[in-house]
Amino acid sequence: MADPRAEDGDRTPAEADAAAGAAQSRTRAIFGSLVGLISAAGLLGTLISAYFQGRSWDYQNGVARIDKDAAAVVAALGSLNTIIDEKWISAYQMDDAIKTRKEGDDLKAATNRFYAANKEWERLHQQLASTLRLDVDSQFGIDIDTAPALINTDCLSYTLNSQEPNRAGPLSVSALLEISYNCHNIIKGEIDRRLQARADNDSKWPATAAPDQGADPGRTRLSHIWWVNKVLQCLMLERALELRRRSPQVPIIPSQMPLVSLATPPDAKVYEMTDRQRAREDQCVEPYRNNRDLGAAASKPQ
Repeated sequence: MADPRAEDGDRTPAEADAAAGAAQSRTRAIFGSLVGLISAAGLLGTLISAYFQGRSWDYQNGVARIDKDAAAVVAALGSLNTIIDEKWISAYQMDDAIKTRKEGDDLKAATNRFYAANKEWERLHQQLASTLRLDVDSQFGIDIDTAPALINTDCLSYTLNSQEPNRAGPLSVSALLEISYNCHNIIKGEIDRRLQARADNDSKWPATAAPDQGADPGRTRLSHIWWVNKVLQCLMLERALELRRRSPQVPIIPSQMPLVSLATPPDAKVYEMTDRQRAREDQCVEPYRNNRDLGAAASKPQ
């Protein structure tokens, strides 16, 4: 029976080689396991770092996008304020000049101001319409309907009826601009006719049997334009403030992460309108809608 205390020196060469090979295999296995653990830890750390880096980038990009979109609304509001205020004031003064049958320098000043404002209004109208549609309406998912039946009112009664019945979404600021544009065009047509009649009468106001009511009797159309403009400006301001209050919606899977195609990214161009924001916007419309003389329940002037 072999002595269990036999030393390595008593082994045969074949037995010694087998023992050495087994020891090397165990060493390689242990080393491989350690390398695997280290590699796995390193990969996990890289993925975690990439995850948080991706979320940081998405947040920064979201902040930049919101700032850019809000700045575009503010810039559009600035351009809008300048042109619609001057257009309305010049039309009011021109209507007053016709009502009071002004002559000389007073009539010339009113006429020059009116047509200068109208020229600028025409020049900026299409640009403003595109800006409001792209930079404001589309940001909130509003698909404007500018069909003539919804825009071309006679401007003698509440002008937002076509926009409000059963409306599921927020009002379109682009549509409001078109309503104001349409009403101004009606007044301009009346002003043109009055001035042409004067020109045809040897540059003197034609005699009338009844007091001249001007281009806008009762200033009904000018009053409706004033309200439409105020609603438009209020909505623009509310939407700029709404964007300023927003925080970026950072996705769970950052756009820089691998396999991001498995996630469906949100539409970067549409902001959801909250119930609170809808209520605030409705407050922009309420004073006009509830106006005793011009609102939705008011009777149409004869």
